[in-house]
Amino acid sequence: MSMPRIATSIVGHARTAGVATARRAATAARPACRHQSTFSHSSTSRAAGPPRPLAVSTAAVALGIAAACYYSTLSGPIELEAASDIKTAASLPSLSSPDSHLVIDPDTNQALPLYLPTPASSLPAGTGKLRLVGLGVRTVSFLRVRVYVAAFYVDENRLQQVAAQGGFRGDADSIEKQVQKLIDQGAPCAIRIVPVRSTDFAHLRDGFVRALQGRLKKAIKESTIPSGTAAEETFSRGISEVKEAFPRGSVPKGSALDLVLVPTGKGASLNFEYDGKVFGSVRAGEAEKGFTVARELALAYFSEKGEISTPLKKSVEEGMSKAVGA
Repeated sequence: MSMPRIATSIVGHARTAGVATARRAATAARPACRHQSTFSHSSTSRAAGPPRPLAVSTAAVALGIAAACYYSTLSGPIELEAASDIKTAASLPSLSSPDSHLVIDPDTNQALPLYLPTPASSLPAGTGKLRLVGLGVRTVSFLRVRVYVAAFYVDENRLQQVAAQGGFRGDADSIEKQVQKLIDQGAPCAIRIVPVRSTDFAHLRDGFVRALQGRLKKAIKESTIPSGTAAEETFSRGISEVKEAFPRGSVPKGSALDLVLVPTGKGASLNFEYDGKVFGSVRAGEAEKGFTVARELALAYFSEKGEISTPLKKSVEEGMSKAVGA
């Protein structure tokens, strides 16, 4: 017997048995009709019409949800950034705060130390503790999927020197130029990367490489670095060294990967540290106007346009202003 006839039979029975019996019969019939097209019936049997748009839309939504659930089981839980105004760690402690103080990223609740533990990299004599200036989440795609929290640390002694000199002046009006000035003047710095969902070294490496390639393209376009020169060749070789430096393997959620900028006489070198060990480095080489892989990777987070992390950029702007009166 076809589904329309079953439904008509149920309705006929309901009319003779009463409203209560009809409800019980209709309830029993629903599971059997779950996957059938929507149809109407009355006292005279009519053929089933085309599916209603609502039924089609509901089916499409259900299919989309099912697909999303399936893929989330393959890649692990996806963390989305709330659709609210970007928040920053506006309550960064003062320079006199205790060393053990932790700062919480407001978007992910990830805790980071106010002072970075002593890096494995050899920093110049007289380097102070690396102090947190700002932190923020890195998101990707239009869904704003959270990838990691980035935190920027600077030699505390250098911050105090800049503050004693009245902060940044002249053309250092943007946070990108302020950070560039610190690096060019030989201030040891570090960027700590803490994944908020499990990832791997290859994924992080590819992100760094894309950022460096973008910085090189921008420099050539703005004539900061002439195309086809030794400076471009040196920088491109440095990008290749970044690709080769990263090992295979996973980077669990909550673990820390440090990008340490080590001052040299030719500019800043870059060390990659994980689990307290240096696993890769890129030397400054013959840098053109301080245009090193180390400096440009750091500045990619604070670029005036297309920065890697807007929350980090805003947080560092506020933190720098508090630290040195920028």
